[in-house]
Parts: sequence; C-alpha cells; structure tokens
Amino acid sequence: MKLERYSISSNVNSNEFYYENTTNLALTWPITERLRIGTQLMSIANRVIREPIDRSYGGSFFAQFNFRAQKRLGIYLETGYALTNHCPCGDEEGRSIDRINHFFQMGLGANFKVKDRIHLKAGFINYSPLQGPEDIYNWTQPFIGLKYHYSKKYNTPVKSRFLKKPKKPETYVLFWEDDKIRKWNFGITSAGITFTEYQSRPGQTTPLARYREFTIVPRVNYWFNQAILLGVQGTFYYYENNLDPIINQNKGFGIGLQSRFYPLCFKNPNKFRAIRISKNGNWNISPMLGVEVHFANYSWLAPQEAGAKWQYFDAQPYVGFVLSYHQLLNFTWSVGPTFSVGENEGTSPVNGVRIMGLEYNF
Repeated sequence: MKLERYSISSNVNSNEFYYENTTNLALTWPITERLRIGTQLMSIANRVIREPIDRSYGGSFFAQFNFRAQKRLGIYLETGYALTNHCPCGDEEGRSIDRINHFFQMGLGANFKVKDRIHLKAGFINYSPLQGPEDIYNWTQPFIGLKYHYSKKYNTPVKSRFLKKPKKPETYVLFWEDDKIRKWNFGITSAGITFTEYQSRPGQTTPLARYREFTIVPRVNYWFNQAILLGVQGTFYYYENNLDPIINQNKGFGIGLQSRFYPLCFKNPNKFRAIRISKNGNWNISPMLGVEVHFANYSWLAPQEAGAKWQYFDAQPYVGFVLSYHQLLNFTWSVGPTFSVGENEGTSPVNGVRIMGLEYNF
C-alpha cells in the first residue's frame, strides 16, 4: 500500500510503498466434526523502500467452527487470543517493539479440497488490541495458503455408533428459503469510532488529538413483510478526548427510527430468502441495506453541550449483512457514514461507522 509520510515529513517521494508480508504456521486438532482447536506461529516482515526489513514474531491459540465440515468447499469462523511484539501504532507503518502486545483475533476463511489430505485455504484474520501502547490499533491479515491433513480419513477423539447418521447424497443449493412469518425483532447493537491525529514531524508518536465515541443501542423492530423491517431504538453515547480537559469525557442519550431492507427477499416478500451456508439451512447469510435517523441531546460536533437540550439530528445510511442461526438468532454487521443536519451540519470524522449486534426474531 502507499505510504504518505514521505510527502509530509521529508518530501522525498509521495509514491513510496509499504510492504507487509506474514508467514503463518498453524496446527489444529479436531474436537468434533465441526469444531477444531489449534495454535499458530507467525513471522511478520515490514519494509519501506530504501529501509531495512523490520521483522516481528507472534503466536496465538484459537478455535475454528466449520459451517461445511467434510465438504469439498468448506467455510469456517475462527476466534482466538494472540501475543506478538508487532505494533500497528500511530500514523507510521507497523513495526516491532520491545514489549508484548495482546490481541483478540477473529477471522473468516474458506478451504477447497484438492485431495483428501491436501486443501487450499484463503481468508482474513482481524487482530483487535486488548493491551498495548495508547496509539495501537487493529490490523487485518489476508491470507492464502495450503493445508495438509495427516490422516486421510476424518477422525475425532470420541466416536460413537449412536451418533452416526446415514449419509445422504450431497446436493448444493445456493439459496435457502422458509415460509416462517417473522413479526418482531429485538436486538442490541454497538458502534465505536476512533479518530487520532499526529503531528507531521518525523518520529512523532504522541497524539496531537484523539477522539473516541462509543454507543450502545437497544432496538425493537417490526417485520412489515419478510423484505422490510421498521423499528425504533434508543441510544447511549459515551465520548472522550485528550484535547480539551473541560470536555475530557461526556455522555448523552438519543432516540431514533430505522428501516432495513433485504434485497434477496424483494422478489417474493412473503418468503425469507438467504444464502445457504449449512446444508440444512441452520446457518445462512443475507445482505441488507437501510437507513437510521437519530434525535439526541448529544452530538460529536458539539460534545461539550451533551445533555443541555434535545437539538441534534443526524442520519446514517448503511449496508451490511445478517448471519442467522436457526432463523432466530442474528449477528448483524454494517457500515455507513453519519451525516448531521441542522445548525451543526457535517459528516462523521471517519468515513464509515461500523455497527455490530445481536438480534432475536419471533
């Protein structure tokens, strides 16, 4: 990727490139047909043109849940705990430091069976800092690699003839549909944004300004049909910065409306349609888009006035997806910019506020 610090600090060349390469070695052990646990060792090499390679090391323990176990095309979710001296810190490139940083890792991957023992795999892992320097941030590691099974046949530590099920011919169907009518949806989501600005002098690591906002949003929604969802929500805002001691931190509240649309259901809004992940449809994923409007006594443009009066309006269009389990429990992820209107018109300091949450349908 391009690194702009040369054009800012030394004016050498604005087209410098920053290269990062990671090598991962992972060992996993099957607990059940779908669940595996494992450990990982990684070497991370960072380099900028005309500078020496900076190398850091790390390791992690993780668990993988396979949505499509023993299939030619498998999909799995991974989560774990990582330790490394790699530090994606400040406004410079990632580098090694003389301390151990702690990360929570979350990844999504797919593997394709070439032979019984040899699989191709690809995906990404996101590392979110749990402990480290003040200016540390999360980083994402895309990967492509090779997986080798030491056993030709799939084995788990515990076998039982009572757990065996007769195998059915595998038929791959992309979409999953059901006739279940959903009426209500209850959920809670959370969003956080961080904006950090540094001085342009070479080697500067102290933030000039740091802004953070965190929200918790309970929601109640009604299914107008299986393609459109309408609802109300409340919001708790928490704000902090290191720039103005008078408003070092503040809190506020808001209420709002939202409308969500499921494009795959537009053709037949009386049926819920999603992309099938598991063969029996217990796991499925569906794209979504929507918009929210908020009315609050808090605004990120004027946090010092939080609680004074209910005068702030903003709107947020977004796109995302819903990962569903048994058509009841939803994991939601979306991204979209926040636009303020009225006397403090403006756009959120980061382009794309990410929202995550859990919901229950009935």
